[in-house]
Amino acid sequence: MVDGLEVINISKVTSGGKLTIPKDIREILNVEEGDKAVFYLDKEKNLLVVEFKKLK
Repeated sequence: MVDGLEVINISKVTSGGKLTIPKDIREILNVEEGDKAVFYLDKEKNLLVVEFKKLK
């Protein structure tokens, strides 16, 4: 658990290494097919932020 953050959903990694972003989160963040995900880690290797970038 990361201090100050709340768990809002959980996803499972497939055998192929893929992770599904739950529909409610995709809708909240306006994530669409083709968007790129940027992952950030802290010193303890906790995922802090996932940022989605639109392709141009």
